[in-house]
Amino acid sequence: NIAYSGNTEWQMVLSDPNGAPSGYNGTGYFARLNTSVAPATGNPYILTSAPVHIPAPYYKLFYYYWIKSGNTSPSPIIVKVSADFGQTWTTVHSHDLSACNAWYQQTILLAPFSGQDIIIRFEGYSNQSMNGSLGLDQVEIKAEKSLIYSDYSFKEHYSNDGSMRNHSEIKLIMETFSTTGLLTEGTDYVTANIPSGLTAELEVFSPDSARFSLTGNATDHANINDIANVKLEFLDAAFTGGNALSVLQSKVDTFSIDFLDFLVINEADADQTGSDLNEFIELYDGGTGNFPLDGYCVVLYNGSGDVVYKAWDLDGYSTGSNGYFVMGTPAVPGASLYFAGNTLQNGADAIAIYEGNASDFTNGSPLQLQKIQDAVVYGNSNADDYGLFPLLAPGQPQVNENEYGMGTVYSFQRVPNGSGGMQHTFTFTAAPPTPGFENAPAPVLIWPADTFFESSADDGSVETIMTLTLRNDSFDVTGILQENLHYTGMNVPAGLALQLEVTSDTTLEVSMTGNALLHSPADNVSNLTLSFLNEAFRTYTSPLIVRSGRSDLHIEFIWPVAADRYNQDFARVYPSPTDGMIFIETSPAGLHGNIQILDVSGRLLAAIPVTGEITPFDLSEYAPGLYFIRSGNHQAKIVKK
Repeated sequence: NIAYSGNTEWQMVLSDPNGAPSGYNGTGYFARLNTSVAPATGNPYILTSAPVHIPAPYYKLFYYYWIKSGNTSPSPIIVKVSADFGQTWTTVHSHDLSACNAWYQQTILLAPFSGQDIIIRFEGYSNQSMNGSLGLDQVEIKAEKSLIYSDYSFKEHYSNDGSMRNHSEIKLIMETFSTTGLLTEGTDYVTANIPSGLTAELEVFSPDSARFSLTGNATDHANINDIANVKLEFLDAAFTGGNALSVLQSKVDTFSIDFLDFLVINEADADQTGSDLNEFIELYDGGTGNFPLDGYCVVLYNGSGDVVYKAWDLDGYSTGSNGYFVMGTPAVPGASLYFAGNTLQNGADAIAIYEGNASDFTNGSPLQLQKIQDAVVYGNSNADDYGLFPLLAPGQPQVNENEYGMGTVYSFQRVPNGSGGMQHTFTFTAAPPTPGFENAPAPVLIWPADTFFESSADDGSVETIMTLTLRNDSFDVTGILQENLHYTGMNVPAGLALQLEVTSDTTLEVSMTGNALLHSPADNVSNLTLSFLNEAFRTYTSPLIVRSGRSDLHIEFIWPVAADRYNQDFARVYPSPTDGMIFIETSPAGLHGNIQILDVSGRLLAAIPVTGEITPFDLSEYAPGLYFIRSGNHQAKIVKK
């Protein structure tokens, strides 16, 4: 019952000669406002509840009310709710004079106040002109049989194939489903307004949980095919109680389906050397061409605070005949919408496309996830900005424009063109910029190693021949390359010369001719430089080819020994080359003492005792290269792969 009266004209009574003869159930106290006595100047006469917590959206306010006929107030009783302890009040129901002279029940859904502490207020209005009263009884807040849906909107999958990417999980309150498994349409439920190609599916997992899905692929699934009147109605057979009408939200006809037009961020370049005068963003419509961009906007998010810092409307623009739309600085060829250089943050930041207006994205405003079309979170070898990740589909990565260490030269782009799907970034890679044209993977020169080794003759000659492989481009020459035309070399030891020979469109051998004048380990080189020039390549210039220049190549000379001492008094050292384990087989007379293992610089790695005619040793933990085995004046060499 009502807990507190703010005015003495509300009274707790057992009966009322000018109104209700008794409480709703015939006995007990009820609240009465005698409107024949209470002056109109005292309106409203207030009854207020104690604070009460509303734990879930399916809770309702129940009460019985009595209004004596003849009351001239248009709304004799008004019900209000406050969620801020009486600071502000929201009207949730106003009673008129259509139901008088009897007890009537009223129910009010409290879903808007779910999870909050509220105060309920009943306001009584008196006209002081008739023998009458207002009455209130049996005021309760309780849960009712109800279906709770996790989502009322289905969204097309990012692949833009007409399929749905989400379900609506269903929770049943104060009732149970009559069966588990797939329900039967027409028996357990009915639907309406399902687009062609999609099929409704209802599956019950437990007595109080189910899932509403739309399976298949919609035949028509452009953005203009969005609908907001999909109907789902449970029938009596679905519930143990056999009465669907007693279950709140057993019929919902406002499910929506949000289809997508294919429009993605296909490429962007945020960082160049200097003042970033070639920044751009490229959108792609999948190749349809001439797609109008009215109603879309591009929004930039700053990773410092994860807030908006720039937005543009795309009204009046469209993609070109090849499907691309480029916005960028005036220096970017083919740009249709211009912005100043040094506009795009270098990372970690984000770019997003929305259905909406740029005015909805004021500077400093937080992430918005409604009506998002596509997004990419990017950086330049920055740590991941997880605060921006809600813009992406779950599990998608932050893109690194500096993936190959060429962040000021490369853009980040989808490869293949347009791949991955909206809000998916896993196909982005760094590659040479292609604004307005098809994306392509980065050209990369693959080096199998970084060290050249002196030959076993210990004469300063180099035995290593290094085979380079070129991916995503081809060499534009054949045979021996010419220094200063096709390449340059630096820090080559006196007596040696680089020789580069193209052996196919995509392979090239690097070797060294001659004999180094100085070739002890003290003469090792760690900064041999080899840089290819533009003329060596068919499609790209050398600055756009990953690892087209190296300044960290090595030449390692061997520990000097007399040529006639190799393998002397060692019957055999095997296998060579080896993956790890070697076996040192001595002559029948055997060697005594320790066997030493040395690298090419003469550094002692291990000393092992001779264990018999065959002594094992494991090189697995050592780097690939040339190693020497020595005992006294006896030596052998072996190669670790």
